[in-house]
Amino acid sequence: MDLKILWMYHDLLDLYGDKGNIETLRYRASKRGIDVVVDTCTLQEERNIEDYDIFFLGGGADKEQTLIYKDLLARKESILKAKQSGTAFLLICGGYQLFGQYYLDQDGQKIDGLGIYDYYTESSDRDHRCIGNIVVEANIHDKNVTVVGFENHGGQTKAVSNPFGKVLVGHGNTFDSGFEGYMDVH
Repeated sequence: MDLKILWMYHDLLDLYGDKGNIETLRYRASKRGIDVVVDTCTLQEERNIEDYDIFFLGGGADKEQTLIYKDLLARKESILKAKQSGTAFLLICGGYQLFGQYYLDQDGQKIDGLGIYDYYTESSDRDHRCIGNIVVEANIHDKNVTVVGFENHGGQTKAVSNPFGKVLVGHGNTFDSGFEGYMDVH
């Protein structure tokens, strides 16, 4: 069995070492006897997103998010088709923000999102960030699981209709929401 992962903008959106997320996926799959194929795709490169099991989009600073935005927007129809056909989307940091309605940066500049999801993200001031270990209780396929990770973000993501899980340790989507991420259950 193969697991095909498309790593988008690997050369631009890898702010906090998203290669580690890819390596973790590869490692966990190998422990289950699953071979992993990782293809990369960056600006103006073509890939059929529907050919992949997982679409991975990592984090980047505001500058990098602005650089990839037009290219990502041009792929919106393909992204929606892939989503409908069953491709899973793992969106981290800036990638997560870009799939929402908008991102308001620290300078008050509004960066429109793809509008695929209803949430939006607004940056906190430069002196306040959510940084540290995070422990989340998530319900996946009617089974409660504990997920451990690390968060480092100033963005405060709001209007999340279906969070990935409840924060047990750390911050999550905002300083005080008590929830982390978004999970599309369709």
